[in-house]
Amino acid sequence: WNARNFHRGLIMRKDRISFDNFSEYQLGIFWGIASFSDDRTTFRCKNKYFLDIINKTLNNTVYLQYAKDKDQYVLKSQLIDIESFIINNWTDRNAYIRDVPSLKCYKDFLRAYIELHSSLDYSTRYSNNRKNKYKALRLRIYGNFQLIDSINHIINKEIPSISLKTTQKAANKTTRVLYYSSPSEIIDLFSYIEGEEKYEEYWEEVKIKMKTPRKEY
Repeated sequence: WNARNFHRGLIMRKDRISFDNFSEYQLGIFWGIASFSDDRTTFRCKNKYFLDIINKTLNNTVYLQYAKDKDQYVLKSQLIDIESFIINNWTDRNAYIRDVPSLKCYKDFLRAYIELHSSLDYSTRYSNNRKNKYKALRLRIYGNFQLIDSINHIINKEIPSISLKTTQKAANKTTRVLYYSSPSEIIDLFSYIEGEEKYEEYWEEVKIKMKTPRKEY
């Protein structure tokens, strides 16, 4: 009996889905929305698209639930070998310190993470003499202070035309915001991270707003 159950345990561990089974784009989603508890990995998001991308590997059930006065899609799995993620720098979404995984290229990872945790909108600016004000595009990327600091340096390294930024505080003391306000830097960043696998609605909005990087009052 003991030998039979030990053998079953080996099979279960062997069949588990590890860090290496996911694409870099999927890893960006994993880092963006995954949580782990009681031997189960859970993904929650208001956009079903991201769960469907993860589910290409898990082949499980994505369902809709109503929680905290809003609808959200949920995907759960007990097949993920979370230890393989932990040794690659993953910590739970509520951990005090989070960081990016060690990857050879971050293009696809960043595309997924930025699709999930960024905002492209307009902020008020003033001319040099401050007599005229206008609105210009602003890209903000949100996340844990360590993770955002790493993203800041990765973007600067991978795209030399983009300078290092001073991250800004957010309402949550562990959260920081990475701001980009230069139209040329925003264009360079989106040009770098764009790829075939992407959240189309996000990129349609990007294309529309990039046509009008500045608005007059």
